[in-house]
This record gives sequence, structure tokens and C-alpha cells, in this order.
Amino acid sequence: MSQKAICPRGHIWDPSMLAGLPPTDTPRCPICGEEEPLRASNALARLNRWCRNNPTLAGLSTLCLFLGAALTVTILLSWNRIQREHAEVEKAQFEAQQAEAKYHSPIRAAQAENKDLQRGREAEMQAAKWRDRETEFEKQLRDVKENAKTAREQRDEQIHLRKLADELKQTAEQERQDERSRRAEALRKLVKMYVADGIRLMEIGDLSASLPCFVEALRLAEK
Repeated sequence: MSQKAICPRGHIWDPSMLAGLPPTDTPRCPICGEEEPLRASNALARLNRWCRNNPTLAGLSTLCLFLGAALTVTILLSWNRIQREHAEVEKAQFEAQQAEAKYHSPIRAAQAENKDLQRGREAEMQAAKWRDRETEFEKQLRDVKENAKTAREQRDEQIHLRKLADELKQTAEQERQDERSRRAEALRKLVKMYVADGIRLMEIGDLSASLPCFVEALRLAEK
């Protein structure tokens, strides 16, 4: 009874149907043309047959396989050992850093405190400098205010002096006008008096005596 074969698509066929065809390593299904899946028993049988036919090459292949496996195992063991050593080194470094930090923490705290003190002194110096500047600015402001006050007082005094000068000028002008008016009035009175004297002398018939009175009255009237 011949052994049946099954292709990947599920077709069942008999390999004896391939009688008369050229032999192939992977027979194909006469229905769909797919290759027959390789069976484990066939693969082992072929491998055993190949090893018997090529013992030297099979031995070398087996030796290479064992050497490759040993090399892989050695590499894995070395890698694990390197990883463990690396982890131990990192742990030691971490512990050393912690110890160093614990040792240097008081020093750093003292340095930080010194820096804070230095910053405080610098801040105090800056504050004192700003206070001095503020005092100087206040002094300058007071001087400016005093100068402005003095300038206002001088301006007011000048204005007052100008007013006084204007008033004195007006007073003097008024006095001059009054003086002119008084002199004019006096002259008018004097002219009237000379005219009255001349008329009186004319009325009494003393023409020679009245003429000087009229001449003087005319001279005064021309002024």
C-alpha cells in the first residue's frame, strides 16, 4: 500500500502517480502544483543519509555547531559577569558619591552660609549707597527749592520796585503837571493883575504909566 501525500492546500495524492517523471527533492502536487511539506521523519532520514555519505563534513559541521554553542554560552556568561561587575562598580560609585556628599555637606553648608553673608553685606552696602544717594538728592532738591524761593522773592521784590518806580514816576509827573498848572495859574493871575493895573492907570489918564503894565502882561502871556 503506497503512502499518501497531502499538499499545503489539502489535496491528497499518491506519489506513485509521479512514476516516469524526473525525480525532485520536493515533489509537487499534481492537482495544484504546490510543493509537498517537508516531514520530520523524511528530514531526519535525509540528514542521516547525508551524514553517512559525508562523515568528515558531518563531523566538522557537528564540531562547528558545538564550538558555536560553546562560544555563545561563553559570551553569555561573560556578558552576565560584565553586567554584574558593572552593577557593582556603579553601586560602589553611588556609595562613594553618597559618602562624599555626606562629607562635603557641612563644607557646602558653610560655603552657602558664607555666600549668604557676603550677599547680605553687599546688599547692606548697596542699601547704604542708595541711602547716601537719596540724602544727596534730597539736599539737592532742598537747594533747588531754596533757590527757586529766593528767585521768586527777588522777582517779587523787583516787581514791587518796578511798581514803586512807576508810582514815583506817576507822582513826579503829577507833581510836575501840578507845578505847571500852579505856575500857569500864577502867570494868569499876574497877567490879570498887570492888565488890571494898566486899565486902572488908563482910566485915571496916566497912559505912560499904563504902557509898561500892558507890555509886562503881554510878555507873561507869551510864556
